[in-house]
Amino acid sequence: MKHRVLKSDWLSVVDAACEVTNAVMMEDPVLSASKRVSLMDLLDELQRKYGERAVITATRGDFLEDPVEAKICLERALDLARADGDSQEEIQILDSLKHLDLKAAGHLAEG
Repeated sequence: MKHRVLKSDWLSVVDAACEVTNAVMMEDPVLSASKRVSLMDLLDELQRKYGERAVITATRGDFLEDPVEAKICLERALDLARADGDSQEEIQILDSLKHLDLKAAGHLAEG
């Protein structure tokens, strides 16, 4: 059974994620950090409301700056998606993990 988050709640996450992305694109580290904290607070709030959900956990992983923490979070989200039989979320999480691995490989090649 797929566990859903209300659309109205999820739209708040989309807005907050866009604010993080915009701040990153503006190359403003102070604003980026502030927006990232706001997003994480919102995800914490939704996790308290809905419990642990793949989509919430994956979104957290997508926006964590530490790649090790991000991978742990995304792997947990993948377990949750599989347990819920949510193949669509599973595909998205696998894509996030792939990009995280590619990013890590790129940093290793640069170093």
